[in-house]
Amino acid sequence: MTKPTETLKTYWRSLEDHDGTLAAIVDEFPGQADVAASAPLIPATKLARRKFAGILGASTALAGLTSTGCVRKPVEHILPFAKRPEDMIPGEAIYYATAYQVGTSVLGLLVESQDGRPTKVEGNPRHANSSGATDMWAQGSVLNLYDPDRCRVPHHLGADGKHGVSDWDTTIEELGATIKELRGNQGAGVALVIPTVLSPTYRSVLRTFKDKFAKAKIILSDAAGASNGIAGAELIGGPGTRATFHLTGAKVIAAFDSDFIGTEQDHVRLQREYADGRAAFNTEDAANISRLYAIEPHFTITGAQADHRLRVRGAEVGGLLVALASELFGAHALRLPPGGEGLIAALPKPELSPEHSKFIAALARDLNTAKTARRGTAVLVGERQPAWAHALGILINYALGNGGNTVRLRQDDQVVATEDLAALAAGLADGSITQVLCLETNPAYDAPGELGLAEALKGKVLVHLGSHMDETGRLATWCLPASHYLESWGDLEAVDSTISIVQPLIAPLHDSRSALEVLSWIATDAQVDVVDLDMERAFGRVDLARIVEGGYDLVGISCYSSYDYLKVMAIAERIRELLPRAWLVSGGYHASARPDELAFDGSPFDFVVVGDGERPLARLA
Repeated sequence: MTKPTETLKTYWRSLEDHDGTLAAIVDEFPGQADVAASAPLIPATKLARRKFAGILGASTALAGLTSTGCVRKPVEHILPFAKRPEDMIPGEAIYYATAYQVGTSVLGLLVESQDGRPTKVEGNPRHANSSGATDMWAQGSVLNLYDPDRCRVPHHLGADGKHGVSDWDTTIEELGATIKELRGNQGAGVALVIPTVLSPTYRSVLRTFKDKFAKAKIILSDAAGASNGIAGAELIGGPGTRATFHLTGAKVIAAFDSDFIGTEQDHVRLQREYADGRAAFNTEDAANISRLYAIEPHFTITGAQADHRLRVRGAEVGGLLVALASELFGAHALRLPPGGEGLIAALPKPELSPEHSKFIAALARDLNTAKTARRGTAVLVGERQPAWAHALGILINYALGNGGNTVRLRQDDQVVATEDLAALAAGLADGSITQVLCLETNPAYDAPGELGLAEALKGKVLVHLGSHMDETGRLATWCLPASHYLESWGDLEAVDSTISIVQPLIAPLHDSRSALEVLSWIATDAQVDVVDLDMERAFGRVDLARIVEGGYDLVGISCYSSYDYLKVMAIAERIRELLPRAWLVSGGYHASARPDELAFDGSPFDFVVVGDGERPLARLA
């Protein structure tokens, strides 16, 4: 028996509903008010529950008869396999090695791929900076690959002040004309804004850019960079000097505003080295574990791990470091490195509270005792501290005998000189900079507010290459989509000179380009495209039409094994027929081991690269 609708008790959901002032529900859908007025949402007649259920069942049955004609399948850009590749088992993961950069840190990664789709990031156990571990930025980087808010196509700023959809052909034609004009003026008035560059190939292209745009400025904008640490190292060893820290064997560690476990340069490697020094499996090990002193203005992971922690203001950290130097070089008579004899007299005399003086005296005594016992120590200074504090920290480490052990200096002779964001703001203010090119940077957001770049960049940003339409992208005339590092080729050099290859796991999901490709085009007006044959084979064929339509002047084909040899030769002969004027180059393991099988009279290849191909290909290009 059904219960009459009018006897049902009603409940109010808000004060407006109780007072009768709640807006009509139709306002939830703008533009539908007129429709709702003519066809009210609530039927005028009462309908029993059983009758309603019967009508609903009949409607569902009728819908099922025509469901095939009503359902529209979603558009999918990641296509299923038309022909499954060899050695691929559905549901079984395949792991690929690549590398990832945040600021000045490089991590070797193993990326899990499920049916051709990257899904999980782990550390590469064979990479010195990872040793099988990773961090939260690398773990979360795979999410950016599938972010629905990514830029998918180029956008151009119209006369109405709004960005409209464009394409790369139009971009190359219209933007290319402007770039060509700037190149003809040697880049006068141009500023190129880039993040920290650790790629040897990227640096090579930057030097080419500097040759073609001799009057342009190269600006560094990287919120995760180590600009203060680099400047401090250069105060000690000159331009290009870089300092790296190692905690293996360090028994006394002092961290001055340095969260080396959480966020500082090479923190993943330092985590492992610190943990190894704290391992205690028996009583003897417990007596030899390392001891950590932390001096910091806010609570960090490193401070939570510290045996002794001193909480101070950020502005006081430098003064405490000076006090430590005075204590070591004065009371404990440590000898300064050659050339630093006059440092003690030049250091200011900080005024410390009794608590701070007691802490610094105990730390200096512990460091000196470890030095006397020939045990390793380390003094680390965080990136938030100024350059002079980093330089003083390096001098203290060398005075403690840590040079070449826990602190190491090396000369980076391939680094490209850059200026900071203050130089960009000054150039925009005095009119010496009129066009700004931003490659995977966001200076409108990252710059300090006192520089006023968010306002100064209006109308001055010619190109912005980025994964998202961010603050700088909204100001750009051309906003170009950037490829994810899991979609593009590259290389990275860690601070210990380890070079890793960045290889893609999937073809670009959108019509995007990498920063290396865009900068190469800006610098030389040349376009480089990489076609991965294994990736193309996953779809059952090699797409030679893509190569022919590109009209390339140089085509390189890798030959890794005798299994690939016949296929590579067949592809090369076909390309030779279709592009008779193009240069064909081969390289790889098989080409290096048996170059005679690819270089012979009548071979379709013009050149065969034996060994590493970076410099030969650059010279050929």
